[in-house]
Amino acid sequence: MKVPWPDKKSKTAKKYKNKTYWGYKIYRKKGGRIYKYGITRAGNSRPKSQLRTCERYYNRACGYKMIWRGKGWYNARMWEAMKITKYVAHHGHCPPGQLKSCR
Repeated sequence: MKVPWPDKKSKTAKKYKNKTYWGYKIYRKKGGRIYKYGITRAGNSRPKSQLRTCERYYNRACGYKMIWRGKGWYNARMWEAMKITKYVAHHGHCPPGQLKSCR
């Protein structure tokens, strides 16, 4: 598995270095299986918009939880990449909601 890691020198990292980000997880409510980890500057609207996809995947109700807050896109993406890497180390594959970005 190749987890996508951020580039500290990227235009996005420079442009959003002083913005506040939240890290969240989307999970299946019954059993708590992780569907994906993500980051947002928009607050709850981003993870809420992804719940239906999770629910279709699991055919069950899904929820989300904000679990991190920090400054800068690079720091947020590092947090996300570390969470995905830990998931891969434990399960042997990426979270289902990140299979396209994680190869």
